[in-house]
Amino acid sequence: MTEPVTETLPLAWGEETLRVSGRLWLRVRGTSMLPWLRPGDTVVVHPGGTSELGRGDLVVFARRGILVTHRVIQTRDKPEGMQLVTKGDACQDADDPIQKDELLGRVVRILRGKRCLHLDTARQRFKGALVARFPALSRIWYFLSKLAPATGFLFRSLLAARLMVAGMREGTRPNRAD
Repeated sequence: MTEPVTETLPLAWGEETLRVSGRLWLRVRGTSMLPWLRPGDTVVVHPGGTSELGRGDLVVFARRGILVTHRVIQTRDKPEGMQLVTKGDACQDADDPIQKDELLGRVVRILRGKRCLHLDTARQRFKGALVARFPALSRIWYFLSKLAPATGFLFRSLLAARLMVAGMREGTRPNRAD
């Protein structure tokens, strides 16, 4: 989220930036989307209407004077058009439905340090839809991603030990540099 300013400035500024350049770069400041978005991340937003969005997409909208990035957890067909219900991954409750005039666009990339995560891929859209349907998955993926370097090292060590034992059983010894 961005710092609160006035009631109309964030939306007008964001709409103008999207209209002129076709994209909007925002720095994440809040924690409502942990672990998927972290404070300091940058999100790249492309314009889009509610009809182009689906469950799991990350959207940016203006509410009470701030810009908010949350995940779409439900879409509703209404006579006045598609209505989106969003929720922060780290939040318990869903937001009030987004009105068409509050929506800025959809997040297409997340920049974190030197990494860039493209959310337009089928894999990322699938993950987003799963997290929208089963919010606890977000915390599990985050936990596993933190373990990945350690488990990778552990797996490689166990594999090397197994290969060494298998080699000793066959009568071969690993090469040693003396």
